Amino acid sequence: RTFEISFNRNHAIEDFLPCVRSWLESPELAVNKARRFFAVYCREIGIDKELCLELAKKYWGEVLDSSGTMTKFDEFVSEKQIEYAYSSNVFFPNCNTLIKVDLCREKCKLYAGDNCPLYKK
Repeated sequence: RTFEISFNRNHAIEDFLPCVRSWLESPELAVNKARRFFAVYCREIGIDKELCLELAKKYWGEVLDSSGTMTKFDEFVSEKQIEYAYSSNVFFPNCNTLIKVDLCREKCKLYAGDNCPLYKK
């Protein structure tokens, strides 16, 4: 079974995992891999592509990527992160993987080690 989440569009990220929320609220943390995992996360919690794109644009639409030539949102779109996430069998990584690749800064109350906090046992 997957993680159950309910939200309204205006407060969609309030119930996101802390690591995912941090990628949105602190765009400097939204490196390429984080943006890819964000799209996978959206798919796995049942957010449609349109809302996923809307959230990405809201949080990354004004922030330049590391090259300084386009926004993080434009790069997200140009690299087809949404299409990849919604058409593949890639799953959101477990906590230890996120920590290892520096996409999670600390063990939160949802820390699940080698398990993913999205899935109930």
